[in-house]
Amino acid sequence: MVLSCGTLSYIAPEVLKKQYTDKCDLWSLGVIVFVLLFSHLPFRGTERRRMAAIKAGDYTVSEGLLQEVSPPAWDFAQRLLTLDPDDRPSAKEALKHAWLVKRNAALQDPRPCAVMELAGFAPVSEFRRKCLTMVAMSMTDKEKASLHQSFLQFDTNRSGTITLPELKAVLRKHGGVDGVAEETLKALSDDHPGEIHYSEFLAAMVSTRVELMDTLLEEPFRRIDTDRSGYITYENLREIFGEGYQELELAQFMQEADTSGDGRISLEEFMAFMKSVQEDARCHTAEAEAETPGRWLLQDTPRGRSSCCASASGWTQLNAHAAFLTS
Repeated sequence: MVLSCGTLSYIAPEVLKKQYTDKCDLWSLGVIVFVLLFSHLPFRGTERRRMAAIKAGDYTVSEGLLQEVSPPAWDFAQRLLTLDPDDRPSAKEALKHAWLVKRNAALQDPRPCAVMELAGFAPVSEFRRKCLTMVAMSMTDKEKASLHQSFLQFDTNRSGTITLPELKAVLRKHGGVDGVAEETLKALSDDHPGEIHYSEFLAAMVSTRVELMDTLLEEPFRRIDTDRSGYITYENLREIFGEGYQELELAQFMQEADTSGDGRISLEEFMAFMKSVQEDARCHTAEAEAETPGRWLLQDTPRGRSSCCASASGWTQLNAHAAFLTS
């Protein structure tokens, strides 16, 4: 914390003085917000002029552009670009700003079935979950936009994770039971007890809401096929998933998708394996909904679930539940 480093236009004044805290990140965020609002950097000119302007906190914006920006948004940017770091808001304080609070209030509550989709994802095997995570992270920002909104509806304290209290709050609001939340969180948080991370949430939503087209599955296959052999081998799995997995675990991963039994997974086998994952996850979700008392709205269930009739008993319960709701 005693070096002057980073891209000059985004550097906080105290960084140039080589003595700073994490408040410097809030200044850099302020620069980004400024650019998003006005489409130009707050500090311009030669390197020498920019350094002087940053040290003085002397940013410039044309009056014409300022009229097009809402006062709360401009106030947010100005607070982040406060010269004295002691007066600059912390990350927690910035999240409480009226501009963000109003935006967050506009977010709708999570659909009841979103909780059930998480619960339905919990029984999916670890290898399948990891592959779905790769699929999710291979999606474009545009493809992930609606899923990201769903995550924010759960993550009410904006910590970047979904905690047990947050999951329970959604369940209680819609008439669900706490046990579903506890079992779901336990199943999905082996590496980080007590919270569901963004990548895991995306993978769960992909398993039920996103059509797994061949083009979407090619990228994760290529990532695992590190030697570009055209097949996923045991050695590939060892390289990708690391030494934390025992031989038997990796062998189980291979066995799940290697339907031909030749000791390797072809692209065709991988695609069939992933598409069957989606069917299983949707069926688990349907069963979780059927077994959960309360006001779960059947019209909110994901499209395509009728194709996952892997469990007759699950559908019997779901039909009985539907009859109860409509009686």
